[in-house]
Amino acid sequence: SSETLYNEGAVLWNAGKFADARPKFEAAAKADPKNAEARYMFGLSSLNAGDMAAARGAFEEYLKIAPDGPRAAEVKTFLTQLPK
Repeated sequence: SSETLYNEGAVLWNAGKFADARPKFEAAAKADPKNAEARYMFGLSSLNAGDMAAARGAFEEYLKIAPDGPRAAEVKTFLTQLPK
C-alpha cells in the first residue's frame, strides 16, 4: 500500500539511506496519487539526488493535492528556487 511504501521510505530516509528511500516515496506517490506527504518526500529525495526536474514535479503535485497543507509554504519556497 501507499502507506507501507511511504513508511519503508521514511525508515530508509531516517537511516541516511536517501538514494534507497527515493524509489519508495515515488512508489508510494504512484500507489496513492492523493498522498501529499509521499509527493513531498519524493521531492526532497529528488533534490538530494540532484534531480531538479523530478523535485519540481513532485512539489507542484504536492501543491495541487494540498494547497494549504502543512508544508505548502516550504514547498512554494523550494519552487521559487528550482530551475523551470
